[in-house]
Amino acid sequence: MKKLILLNNGLNAFKFQFDDHLLDEIRNSYRSKLQCFLADPRYQYLFEGGRRFDLPIEPSSNEYYLSSYGTNPLLWFSCNTFETYNIYKRFFDALEIESEVKELVDYDDKIVMYCGFLVIGNRAPNHIWHVDYDPNANAYTLITPLFDLDSDQGNLLYRSTDDQTVPYQYALGEAIIFGDKFIHSTEPYSHSKNIRVLLSLTFGTDKLQYWPILKNTLASQSKFLMLPCGHPYGSCRCLNPAGIASRPVVSKYV
Repeated sequence: MKKLILLNNGLNAFKFQFDDHLLDEIRNSYRSKLQCFLADPRYQYLFEGGRRFDLPIEPSSNEYYLSSYGTNPLLWFSCNTFETYNIYKRFFDALEIESEVKELVDYDDKIVMYCGFLVIGNRAPNHIWHVDYDPNANAYTLITPLFDLDSDQGNLLYRSTDDQTVPYQYALGEAIIFGDKFIHSTEPYSHSKNIRVLLSLTFGTDKLQYWPILKNTLASQSKFLMLPCGHPYGSCRCLNPAGIASRPVVSKYV
């Protein structure tokens, strides 16, 4: 039986249900590596926006890397080691959606999970409409809440094919995945006393020929990620100095 349900006619986006307990290992990683750091009064300025951040998180032995986009008060904590990456990869594998994702992308052998993130914030002052991928990237983003959202925290907004703004409500045990051409934004919300923690994964084709397109998104999101060939970015010999596939490769996965 198909798991992926089309979100809205004509859009490159789907939703599906999964067992909420599959998130427990990631929740444990968050609690042990990030929760105390984020509750520390010394670091509350991170949530205020107005500055761009790009730095490793020392309290977690660099297992996560913090990035933000412009002055938007939304923090992206990406996997920064093989060990942390594998926590998120185990979750992706347990979802058992690879066969259906293969129907959506151009691939050779497998779907590659590029990176895993926790997307954290306690406010969203403005709409920031965007797409995650350039056309024909053959990749998808998954988002699902790690914990229940408070009623005063924003969900997701997206544009329908007739340019209407449509809300998508995050729910435990449900994920949304979307690819290129999907225009979306965090729903604006005022300062919340609690932080909102979302899980995000990027995944898609194992064909290295798409890296020049994927790079526009993936290379700016994290310091540690898997290339379509299955090798870590920055230490892979499958790319020449220009970032183009230099030879045929057999994908190898962690």
